[in-house]
Amino acid sequence: MKPPTLRRPPDHSPAVSRSMSEETLVEKLGRFMPENGIRTTEIPFVTLVRCDAATPMLHGVLRPSICLVIQGAKRRLIGKEFVRYGENHYVVASIDMPSSCQVFEASSESPYLGLAIDLDPEEIAMLAVQTGRTVGPREKTLPGVHVGETNAELNDALARLLRLLDHPHEIPFLAASIRHEFLYRLLASPSGPMIYRNLMPDRHGPGISKAVHWLKAHFAEPMVIEDLAREAGMSTTTLHRKFKAITTLSPLQYQKRLRLVEARRLLITTGSDAATAGFEVGYESPSQFSREYRRLFGAPPLQDAADASSPAMAPFWQD
Repeated sequence: MKPPTLRRPPDHSPAVSRSMSEETLVEKLGRFMPENGIRTTEIPFVTLVRCDAATPMLHGVLRPSICLVIQGAKRRLIGKEFVRYGENHYVVASIDMPSSCQVFEASSESPYLGLAIDLDPEEIAMLAVQTGRTVGPREKTLPGVHVGETNAELNDALARLLRLLDHPHEIPFLAASIRHEFLYRLLASPSGPMIYRNLMPDRHGPGISKAVHWLKAHFAEPMVIEDLAREAGMSTTTLHRKFKAITTLSPLQYQKRLRLVEARRLLITTGSDAATAGFEVGYESPSQFSREYRRLFGAPPLQDAADASSPAMAPFWQD
């Protein structure tokens, strides 16, 4: 089920009467996110997050987006490596990446606050062409995720974007232009060249994005690596090397991660039993499914689903 659209707080809220220019980003997000959870907003490409306490590891697929930490800190598992980042930092994903993350710095007095902005690689490419920006020669295949640090210009654009939530009638007229400015500032930052490369999956190697799209659409089906290589238009050796360089996983590992993440979603949101969930995502052997599930999530399927379905975690399973 799609998360509910975030609505503007009542006008009698004391914070609303303050000048928006006096509010910090932390105060703005705290006002728009008074409760624990994840909310879509009236700005179609913006999602807000609040955690009042450290969370267990959350699992899913990180879509092409920039996820910014305004307060608190988290760690994210990309492939087999953990990346830690906190206030005034962001993570950019250029391609759909199976990922696990954990908020480890949060409390009711100082909650974790963050937001995600959906990205369109074609928009980034067009903006780079329009501004005449170049990134130099490509020396090697780059991973599809990059962690960077915000600056005053990016934070100013974010503040004006969030200000629109107080004036929803302005969103259709101003949100796109502020987003455009934000992306421009992102490309103009010291991390700009790396971000541009990361947001252009096919710059890493023609066909990798095709392989990813095929795996997402057919993850429950048996995979023949030669067929996937033909879909991507490259040899099996090249596909394996470039795919792992970008996603940090082999195509088989990527498919397995997609299967397990979807199985976990089914267990938590539909109440499926382990055997049914495993079969739905392509596993023929219940024992193999349980073994690989426990290896990734740290507990047997039904135990993990019960823990993840606790009231404290409910706000994070609305989607």
